[in-house]
Amino acid sequence: MKKYILIFLLLFFLSHIFSQSYFSFFADTTQYNLTNIIWCKKNLKSDAFAPCVVTNEYFLLQSNQLTYNGKTYFIPQVLNGELFTPGNLNSEGLLIREDTTLGRIYRYFPSINNELIICDMSLNKGDTFQFYSFINESSYSENFYAEEGIKLVVDTVTYINGKKVIHFPNVSSSSFFNGSFWTYGISIKFIEGIGPTYGPFGFINVIGFENRLPLLLCNKKNNQLEYMQHSDLTCNQNSVNIEEVELPQISIFPNPTSNVIHINLNSNKDEFFLNICNIYGSIVHSENVSENTIIDVKDLPSGIYLLNFKSNQFLQFSKKIIICK
Repeated sequence: MKKYILIFLLLFFLSHIFSQSYFSFFADTTQYNLTNIIWCKKNLKSDAFAPCVVTNEYFLLQSNQLTYNGKTYFIPQVLNGELFTPGNLNSEGLLIREDTTLGRIYRYFPSINNELIICDMSLNKGDTFQFYSFINESSYSENFYAEEGIKLVVDTVTYINGKKVIHFPNVSSSSFFNGSFWTYGISIKFIEGIGPTYGPFGFINVIGFENRLPLLLCNKKNNQLEYMQHSDLTCNQNSVNIEEVELPQISIFPNPTSNVIHINLNSNKDEFFLNICNIYGSIVHSENVSENTIIDVKDLPSGIYLLNFKSNQFLQFSKKIIICK
């Protein structure tokens, strides 16, 4: 008899745990305020949030949905009602869905007729999350972004007001998530009911934005503020009087390579500081590069590498290379 009582109590306890409320990412109306790095002249030592960022508001309504491969996706819109369907923002559009069983956000990409994971709340300490990659897809050039393919290992898992928060290490090749903005508490996190701190879409390819993950400043559900990154940043960081610059035309060849890479700045007279980062975001080589530079990479193992260029005239820009031995 005692055995059955213990089994009953165990089943009751487990059912109580699994019946606890799951905090969904999306409400009837969900608003995301995402800040992106944009191109402009500035002193690299000044505040990165001015004057080289812009904030956009994306609204997800339960009524705006499309179905692909038997799965239903939300389509965000801007304040004037424009929907980000494929071919509107770019050929990919912005199409996302939630898996409430595992607490995951997926984004559908028409160019590969498949969905890729943006956020995973089922992770625990020591688990690995990899930023989605198009390196082997035909849409690679369109969807390229600096954090692409980087693998992150969960640092810690905490709970705030009953919501699970997953913490990841910094990424040196990222604009916002490189550890420089400790004052604002900026880091890569997955927050139950909110999503990732780079927003639910991952990288957003828009002309004028730098090819890096954005930063989620605020999240509102049914017009109620649910999340704010930092009170000093508020929900908007729109720049004014931006002086845009023409980006340098840089040629890097051969790519893929096995021994050396040639960097041709195409008559640009500026000197750039170059960091080469591996897929984990670690810097494996640094040097100053000028109009024509040859870099020996024969000692680097095969893989995907990010070339980060900086100068006093440009905020930052990146190229990718593949090393094959």
